[in-house]
Amino acid sequence: MKTLKTIVKILFLLTMGFFLGTQVMIGFIKRHKVQFERTGSLGSQKVETLIKAIDRKYVDVVDMDSIMDRILPTILEELDPHSAYYPAEETQESNDELHGSFSGIGIQFSVQDDTVRVNSVIHGGPSEKVGVLAGDRIVLINDSLFAGKKIPSNEIVKNLKGPKGTTVKISVKRNGEPNLVDFSIERGDIPVKSVDAAYMISQKDGIGYIMINKFGETTFAEMLTSLAELSSKGMKKLIIDLRSNTGGYLGAAIQMVNQFLPKNDLIVYTQGAHNPPSRLW
Repeated sequence: MKTLKTIVKILFLLTMGFFLGTQVMIGFIKRHKVQFERTGSLGSQKVETLIKAIDRKYVDVVDMDSIMDRILPTILEELDPHSAYYPAEETQESNDELHGSFSGIGIQFSVQDDTVRVNSVIHGGPSEKVGVLAGDRIVLINDSLFAGKKIPSNEIVKNLKGPKGTTVKISVKRNGEPNLVDFSIERGDIPVKSVDAAYMISQKDGIGYIMINKFGETTFAEMLTSLAELSSKGMKKLIIDLRSNTGGYLGAAIQMVNQFLPKNDLIVYTQGAHNPPSRLW
């Protein structure tokens, strides 16, 4: 009987604790709702006020950066299909590609059956120099297991990339080898090409073809090199393929277009609610 009474008391206390906690949170929201209405603040001020209130008064410690990373994409989704929010890490990765090079070990990989498989090794890169081969399966990175469990690709990239001159250790499983093969790789500059292909489609008709995957810092120079090579082969007409182009720097795109349009032709202009029209020729 005493045990039953004890259980009832515990359940009562838990219920009251949940009820009081809920009331405190409701009161917290109501108080700040009234504050928003009284101040009549703008949307951005409301968000800032709410964030500060949660940070200072919420019962638990909250990772505000994580919350903001989830909130901001939702806000931008209300604008248009081309507005998006990228966390700092993703932005850095995107900028690395546009700069024309980044520091890494020089491989392309995919994750197959919870295993990191090397698809290709970049010619002249750090991995090729030490003997890494396409088909190798990476098991360890800096003595940490990266096989047999689901690890996001960005986490793998984070461990393989790094400042130039630093070293990363990997252990791979290679067909025909009974034991893991170990490599110590010094990270170096890995070129990122903008021009995927440049060749003559029809020598007879003089039609050249260039595929450009992005507008980066080196795109214009790469295109000029391709144009020179195709011109030496008798190119009279040109197809520029942008179907897989992911965008990039507006200045790089304008440099390219200037090669083909007459002087003083308008290329693009920008205009916004808070900015005067800007025309680029």
